[in-house]
Amino acid sequence: MKKLPLYKKLPVFGVVAFLFLGFAITITVAAPLMDKELYQPSPQAKPLDALASKGREIYAREGCWYCHTQTVRTIANDKKWGPRASQPGDFAYSNPALLGSERTGPDLTYVGDRWPDENWQIKHLQDPRALNPDSVMPSFAHLPQADLQALAHYLVSLKDNTAPDLQKRADQSTEADIPDVYKKAVNPFAGDTAAIAAGDAIFHKSCWSCHGATAEGNGPAASALKPPPANLRKSALTRSEQFLFWIVSEGSKSTAMPAWKKAGLTEEQRWQVVSYIKSLGGQQ
Repeated sequence: MKKLPLYKKLPVFGVVAFLFLGFAITITVAAPLMDKELYQPSPQAKPLDALASKGREIYAREGCWYCHTQTVRTIANDKKWGPRASQPGDFAYSNPALLGSERTGPDLTYVGDRWPDENWQIKHLQDPRALNPDSVMPSFAHLPQADLQALAHYLVSLKDNTAPDLQKRADQSTEADIPDVYKKAVNPFAGDTAAIAAGDAIFHKSCWSCHGATAEGNGPAASALKPPPANLRKSALTRSEQFLFWIVSEGSKSTAMPAWKKAGLTEEQRWQVVSYIKSLGGQQ
């Protein structure tokens, strides 16, 4: 049988390639789009209120998504950004989803858990390096106050909506309010000078912007915060290790105190910070 010249085979190759491409698109794009579960809101998904919606528009307009992502992946490196990996249903009310493309800055999926106070967020937007000297984030002090408030309100809304609320404000709580899981906690580093030194280093990296270098509640962000940050030298005398570990871990509702359990500190590091705070009790 006489073989066809290559140029006469090209239409056949084109048809085969077209059919293969169509099959691939059907399998990878069209079929998943017909899966109704993709459109069902997850427990994490919550509609934004009017102010947060305005803040989201400002977030997109100002290009915040150029440097920040809003998706936590399933890989081990992403565990520091949140308690759970993002799921399709998390974005049911986000159109378009502001996933971002790179992390010049941290992922913001759960930033409202790490920094839950809108006043702190506004201060950070106006002068990032006042709170983090190593920050490369540009200042947004040029934005009108109304825009800053809307943007801060949106950022605070980005949190773990599936987590139970374990507490009220720290300054309104007593030892009796400590949840059972924290009442039974025991500091593995009590009196350990190495742990105190490690806690000192963590404190002056992560906590000083609110509590101040001397831990007396006079950090550079303190003037913008209501209620003001706690004087930890006094807390060292009046609060138990279990109370301090609870607040460091879970944060303080309606204040700027973040939940460091969600904000990147391991259990060991949180106990080291508690050991450091308790060591301040004799340094009045």
